[in-house]
Amino acid sequence: MRRRPSLRAAQALLLALAFTLPQGTPFAEYGDVVINKRSDKEGVRPVIFPHWFHRIRFRCKVCHSELGFKMRAGANDVLMTDIVDGKFCGMCHNGSRVGAGALRAVPLRPAQPAAGHRRRRADLGAGAVVMPMAAIMPLLRCATMGTVLAVLGACVTPTPAPPVASAPGGVSTLRPWRTLQGGFIAPPGAAFGLPARPGTGAFVKLLAPTAIALRGSDVLIADAGSGRLWREDMALNTLTPIAGAPVTPGTLVAIGPDLSAWVLDGITRRCCASRATGGCCRPRRAAPAAASVAGFALADGGATLLVVDDSLGQWVEFRGAGGLAQPRSLPSDVRSADGVAVAGDSVFVLDKARGAVHALRRDGTLLATLGEGELKQPQAVAADRFARVFVVDDAGRTVKLLVPGREAQVFGAEALGVQQIGGIAVDERFLAVSDRVGGAVVIHQLAGEARP
Repeated sequence: MRRRPSLRAAQALLLALAFTLPQGTPFAEYGDVVINKRSDKEGVRPVIFPHWFHRIRFRCKVCHSELGFKMRAGANDVLMTDIVDGKFCGMCHNGSRVGAGALRAVPLRPAQPAAGHRRRRADLGAGAVVMPMAAIMPLLRCATMGTVLAVLGACVTPTPAPPVASAPGGVSTLRPWRTLQGGFIAPPGAAFGLPARPGTGAFVKLLAPTAIALRGSDVLIADAGSGRLWREDMALNTLTPIAGAPVTPGTLVAIGPDLSAWVLDGITRRCCASRATGGCCRPRRAAPAAASVAGFALADGGATLLVVDDSLGQWVEFRGAGGLAQPRSLPSDVRSADGVAVAGDSVFVLDKARGAVHALRRDGTLLATLGEGELKQPQAVAADRFARVFVVDDAGRTVKLLVPGREAQVFGAEALGVQQIGGIAVDERFLAVSDRVGGAVVIHQLAGEARP
C-alpha cells in the first residue's frame, strides 16, 4: 500500500520546482495563446491568453459563438475599447461577473506562441521562468499559503504594493493580497494530496458573507445572503457547497488541519462537521453537552473541540470521537463568554460585557486582560500562532490588534477595503475580512513584528 506524500515533502518539492528550473528558458503551457497583432508596433508586451483555463470551464460555443471570437489564429481584431464597451472579453470581465482585474496587459505567465503568432525574446524579459501548471496543481492543496507565495515570487517579480494600514511605530502592517467575490461551482475535492477538480463554468457571486475561516488556500465562507456554506479554493477560484449546514447571521465556522469544515449553528447552537472530500455537515454528538454554546475553536492540531458555555461560565473540551467532556471553569473576572480563539496553549475569551479579551491557560488560569477601555462593541475574535489577537469592533467599523503591554492597533474598514465587517479569520501571516455589504472577502498579508 503506497503512502501519501507528507506535507513537508509536498512543500519541499514545490519549492524545488521553483528554484531548479533553468533560468532564461520559458516553458510553454498547453493552450496558451499569444496575442501579438499590434504589440510590437506599439512597443508593448503581447497579451497571454490562457485558453486552457477557459476551456476547462466553458464549452467552445460560449466564446466562439456567443462572444464572436473566430476560430482562426490572427483573425480576431480585439481592442481595449471593445472590451470596455462590453464586447469580446468584456462580456464577462466587466467587474461584476468576473473581476476586471483579471485582465492585464503585462503577462504573468510567459509561454511559447501558438501557430500564427510571432514572439520576440525581449517580450519574456531576462531570466524569465515559467512553471507548468500541470506540475503545480497537484501540490497546491498540500502547501500552505506562505509556501505558494514563495514559489510564485520566484517565478514572477510583482510590483510592490503600498501598505494600506499601519500604525506609527506599530506592530504590524497590512498589504492587500486578494479579493474574493465568488467562484465557479465545483464538485467536492478529491482525497488529500490529489489534484482539485476544476469548476463547471457557472460563476456564483457572494451576497452577504459573514463568518469565515482560512487555512492555506481554502476559505470557508458562511453566506447569510444565500443561506449557503461555501468552501472556496483560491488556487482554482472554485466554490463547493456544503450540504446540511444551516447558515444564519450568527453562524460560526472553522477549518481543521485536515481541511474538514466545522460549523456552529447560530440558532440551535450546535456543532456539525464535514470532511474535506465532501458530504453533509453531520452533527457532533458531543456539542449538546454544553448548555449554551457561545463560541467554539479547534485546539491540539484539530484533535480537541473547545466549546464556550456562557450560561455555566465555562468552556468544555471534547477530545476525539466519543471522548469525555472536560469542563474548565472561567475566572470570576470574566463577566460573559461571547467568543473564543486558541493559539498554542493559550485560550482567548471574548467578554462583551466588560469590553475585553481574556487570555487564559488551558487549565483556566487567567494570564492577562486585553483591550479593556479600548474595545467599545466587540463582536468577534481571532488569534494566530504568534498570540496576536484580532477583534472586530462594530463601533467605528474597525479591526483592532491587541498585544499585551501596548495600545491597540486599529485598522478601519476603509483601510481594510470593506464597507461593513462581517467576520475575520487569520492563518499564518494572512488576515481575511468578510464584507457583508459589498459581498466579498478581502485577504491581506500581515507584515511586521510577529511577537510582542
